[in-house]
Amino acid sequence: MSDDPRRPRPDALDEERPFTRATDSQPAAADAANPADLDAVQAMARGLTPRFEDGEWHERGGMGALTEVHDQLLGRTLVRKRPRRRRRTDAGFRAFVHEAQVTAGLSHPAIVPLYELLHDEQGYSYLMPRIEGITLHDVFKGIVAGDLGTLRRYGLPRLLGIFRTVCGAIAHAHERGVVHRDLKPNQILLGKLDEVRVVDWGLAARSGGHRGALDDPVGGSLSTGSIRSGQTVLKGLHGSPIYQPPERLVLGAVAAHPTQDVYALGAILYQLLTNEPPIGPEREGESGAAYLERARDEIASLRPPSAAGWVDSPDPAWDRICLRCLASDPADRYANAGVLFKEVEGALSDLEARQRRRARAAACLRAGRAALDELEEARRALAGARDLRRKLADDTPPHAPLERKRALWEAEDRVEALDRAHEERYAAVEREFEKALGHDRESKAARAALADLHMARMVQAEADGTGGEAAYHRARLETFDDGSRVVALGRGGTLRIEGQPARATARLAQLEEIDRRRVPGDWRPIDAAGEAIDLESGSYQIEIAAPGRATARYALRIDRGSIQRLAPRLPERAAVPAGFVYLPAGPCLVGGDPLAQDAGPRRRVDMPDLAIGEFPVTLAQYLVFLEALSADELDERVPRDAADGIPYVRREHGTWILADPHGQDLDETYPVFSIRAEDAEAYARWLTGVRGRTFRLPTRDEWEYAARGGDGRFFAWGDHFEPSYCWAGDRQRGRKSPAPVGRCPEDVTAAGVRDLTGGVGDWLADAYGDDDSLRGIGGGTWFASERSCRLSRRFGFPPGSRTDGLGFRLVCDLP
Repeated sequence: MSDDPRRPRPDALDEERPFTRATDSQPAAADAANPADLDAVQAMARGLTPRFEDGEWHERGGMGALTEVHDQLLGRTLVRKRPRRRRRTDAGFRAFVHEAQVTAGLSHPAIVPLYELLHDEQGYSYLMPRIEGITLHDVFKGIVAGDLGTLRRYGLPRLLGIFRTVCGAIAHAHERGVVHRDLKPNQILLGKLDEVRVVDWGLAARSGGHRGALDDPVGGSLSTGSIRSGQTVLKGLHGSPIYQPPERLVLGAVAAHPTQDVYALGAILYQLLTNEPPIGPEREGESGAAYLERARDEIASLRPPSAAGWVDSPDPAWDRICLRCLASDPADRYANAGVLFKEVEGALSDLEARQRRRARAAACLRAGRAALDELEEARRALAGARDLRRKLADDTPPHAPLERKRALWEAEDRVEALDRAHEERYAAVEREFEKALGHDRESKAARAALADLHMARMVQAEADGTGGEAAYHRARLETFDDGSRVVALGRGGTLRIEGQPARATARLAQLEEIDRRRVPGDWRPIDAAGEAIDLESGSYQIEIAAPGRATARYALRIDRGSIQRLAPRLPERAAVPAGFVYLPAGPCLVGGDPLAQDAGPRRRVDMPDLAIGEFPVTLAQYLVFLEALSADELDERVPRDAADGIPYVRREHGTWILADPHGQDLDETYPVFSIRAEDAEAYARWLTGVRGRTFRLPTRDEWEYAARGGDGRFFAWGDHFEPSYCWAGDRQRGRKSPAPVGRCPEDVTAAGVRDLTGGVGDWLADAYGDDDSLRGIGGGTWFASERSCRLSRRFGFPPGSRTDGLGFRLVCDLP
């Protein structure tokens, strides 16, 4: 058989294949001798006839040639290992026998057993089982290549379990005084049934470096060599330099010692954790000496696995284990693989416990996220119920009959029940996320979920104006946040002023609350030429001016991460009618007041330039309109008491008499009231004809922009109600009555519009909601309560009705 020209010579085979690997193309095992043929069986058993027949498969290991062998007696397939041809010298055979004796002396499930040492005309050989599987080196290659099958089959916990088994095998060898000296990933075989085998003990030596015939036939010396074909070949170096300790990468003999295997195990562990060996590959043109020098430097400056690309570190203990194995000084390493094995077992036990905790944490996270959907449904149901309750409360006066009150009571009960359900669902979500964090204190996902939960609740509480609740959730957010959300909370937004005429200037002041009013702090000039201005979160007042033009005045809210762009046209001063206030184009925040009737959610509306009356239309202004009417139309348009129809004004001998039928003194500085929406629109048409400019009633959004500005305040002066700041019911003692316009100087917006919170309400141009039979109303009245004075309150009256608390103001479209 050895003369068969088709059979590769053992010394011509791939020296990088260190063990037998079965493939589907390999021949099946030969049939055993027929047990009935006792003569043949006895002849084989006594060695009288050949028992082993070489097969077709060959491979070459680092120290020997491998051949498939059929055991004709027992009907099995084995592997025969012979010394490579160039080693068939006396010294080579001595080394081969040494390897056989060392291997035979080891008995561990992860060490390939030796069945028989044989001798024939070709010299010594020994038999071992045929092993089927892949190497750990193959696994590493698959992981680096991103092979999905490899990644699924060999996750980090499984790889660490394989490493534990290898440590156990080497620990067994160290107990028997044997050092492997050539441990590397392609010497570790992984079987199809999860077997782990350490193979190729050809370089093994007795601990202590004894050089007897059966102790260390190849010695421990290493020497520098050369680089050939892109691969480092160190002459006289037995073992791969990538996995060799620093003391072996020097000139001269080094006695075998268990710490050398410990280093190799550490190098394998490092590659397992980082996908890279601790020493980089040789470089093109690099000499052997240069390679050894660089290798020693890389080992000395080695980073821990967690800093070298290990993304999902299961435990800091693995950093400590790995670096101790790879210590440059052998005395700093584990004394032998047995000590290392115990450390690895402990770390694996911790890892397994952590994996169990993570699994339980993941289950809680899934439950919490599922409960989030239920929480959102509960939130929407509660918001709808609260809206209905507000509508019914506004439509149900205290003197209403019980039949009408029952609907309100049912709505109140439903809100209470849904509020409980919402809080229960919130608690359920929070409980699941906190359970997840309890199972795994290092769970970033659980911490992020809790941080997001409390951040959302904090933002909602801020929008609702419930400062105490907002502070609580802010504190809880800071407990769980990784820092990014808290940083974002402190981060402001950006302001940019665009499209301004030449010589325009701008200034800005942060609004401060003094005596419940938002007032500008220190003013500072800002860029009016389009440059971005970074600002902290908060409310600001901004003024933009240019010679000969109207000044733009804004109250503006800067939210976290927002970008606000202002581009007012700054019309000529003459373009803004006398008695009107210029409202520059900009963002408006409408709705969002939880205490206001039918306010709806907060939303941003970008408004165009316009002008609006500084005050409601006064009696003096309305009387000029009445004088222009015919007698019949005058009688139709005159303000009248809503109850008995008696007019508030009448014409006697060419003079207007202002007479409140209820005894209230009136003069021309009072706002006009007790007129219909059509009367207000008739006045706007008349004024349009007189001045040649378009005047009209404001829309709901225009009115709210004038009243609340761009910072979404609840009242003209800020967010807190103060009765003395507006002419409304809570300010007056005794009998309530109207007052002249401008009675309360604090009832003024940042832009300069007045008497929006109290005084008289304003007819609006659009319908109230979806009900075309009702016209929208803006603002509070001289007899209104606090809740009715909230500027985002939405309600309506029939357009043909009259009330003592209802007048109007106009807007003028700018050219």
